[in-house]
Amino acid sequence: MYHEDEVTFDEIVARAHDVFHAVEVVLGDTSWWSGSFWADPALLDQAIQAAAHTVQKGAEVSSAGPVAQRAAVLNELGELRMSLQAFRLSRQHEAVIGLNQSLRRLRTAVSVAELAERIPQEVVSLGFNRSLFSWLDQSHWVPRSAHTVSGPDEAKAMLEAGSPPYWHIRDVAEAEMVRSRAAMIVRDALDNPRVNPDLLAVTQSKSYIAAPLMSNNRVVGFVHADQNIDTGEVTDFDRDLLAMLTEGLGFVLERSTTLDELSAVKSHIGHHAAALQDLMGDLGYETRRAPTPDAEARADNALVDRAGWTSELTRREEQVLTLVAAGQSNAEIAARLYIAEGTAKSHVKSVLRKLGASNRAEAGAMFHRHVGAQTPALSRG
Repeated sequence: MYHEDEVTFDEIVARAHDVFHAVEVVLGDTSWWSGSFWADPALLDQAIQAAAHTVQKGAEVSSAGPVAQRAAVLNELGELRMSLQAFRLSRQHEAVIGLNQSLRRLRTAVSVAELAERIPQEVVSLGFNRSLFSWLDQSHWVPRSAHTVSGPDEAKAMLEAGSPPYWHIRDVAEAEMVRSRAAMIVRDALDNPRVNPDLLAVTQSKSYIAAPLMSNNRVVGFVHADQNIDTGEVTDFDRDLLAMLTEGLGFVLERSTTLDELSAVKSHIGHHAAALQDLMGDLGYETRRAPTPDAEARADNALVDRAGWTSELTRREEQVLTLVAAGQSNAEIAARLYIAEGTAKSHVKSVLRKLGASNRAEAGAMFHRHVGAQTPALSRG
């Protein structure tokens, strides 16, 4: 991510060890050290400032070392902080550029299913080792796609670790993210009882970040990432970067959803037109000649209102039936309705049972036949 002539974070940390050792010599103790800051640029910056403040304050006591020694240490701390700030600014600049590029690429997705598959790949391209994209289905965490720098085997293992029975959101740390609708950072993943243990067994993540994906003002999914390649950990900036990505993804999702809807409408129109053409042929409307009274009577009888034929279906099942009639698979239906593939499969089975259809093709044929039958008029020449 950075140019060859730029200082890396590892180099800054190595220099910080040397400078902090010099601070120890000047102060004669390490009481100013607190917490772990070697993996987080922001926390390291705070530690540098604390060290400088302690050295300046110690100038009032004899144990603080000679004036020249204190001045030299303060100068080293100042240079160290300048290097760290330059690193942070460069990293943030490059990250924002990468974020914009990722969103532009994701906007080319032509369906929700394609978008869901590509999200983890783009997150990893921003400088993370692993990423997981999941749907939130009826308060359950349903992993959908994953990508890691270690290759497809680890990504597959992550998805298998999150396979049914799916975790209820109330049982995991992500519940707070759903309530607040804000990105989160978990720094104690290995010791946190609310972290998904099945996923943790695969990733062994010490810390991770996650952000909610919003659509129509509700949380419909999650994006997770861990281990920034530059620092080996995740930071507040990483969390904020992921939050910006998912905010942009919300708009991309709405666009992909619209494309799916347009595709479904186009498919329905095609099937409907074919059904009308067949019906017109059956009724003798191949030509544009005026129909006889008997033909009109037969047409009227054929157009009997059957609006109650789906009365036993729920609203969700009616949506599923429409997508089945459009020829979509369980996976495509799941992506379109933001539900798990297993849930989509259950809905399809229920639809077939209620309609008395033996298979998906028969249910689709029933849909197109009845939709055609409900058309109020045929075009006559």
